[in-house]
Amino acid sequence: VQLAKVCKKLITFEKRIEFAEIIKLNLNKMSIDNVTLVVENFFDVDLDETIDLLVLDMKDADKAIKHGWGWIKEFGWACAYLPNIEQAKNFYLSCEELEARELSLVEIIKREYEVREQGVRPKHLGLMHTAYLVFAQK
Repeated sequence: VQLAKVCKKLITFEKRIEFAEIIKLNLNKMSIDNVTLVVENFFDVDLDETIDLLVLDMKDADKAIKHGWGWIKEFGWACAYLPNIEQAKNFYLSCEELEARELSLVEIIKREYEVREQGVRPKHLGLMHTAYLVFAQK
């Protein structure tokens, strides 16, 4: 939904019908009309157009990038949101195999802070939430 606010056109893939129905409801609720929802397995789709950005938030993103790399325009980008470092490594290495021009892997950490009049500091560490983003330019 957030990307739809800044893109002229967005194509999203969802293989599970029950999740696709939720997506449709959310798009209607927010009056978003520039999204094409494809209810099909990503690996079964062959786009007949090129795209500026491919964002992957899915299992087997390292395999998905190999399937979708040809859709990305020259100097376009791919980005993957990955919950663990091994997935990030595998995606990164797949992009290297595809000869990405530029590659970057970053960790995203959610850390809560305690705000008091006398100062600000991180709350005592407990369970931290982390994920990884990998960016690759074609």
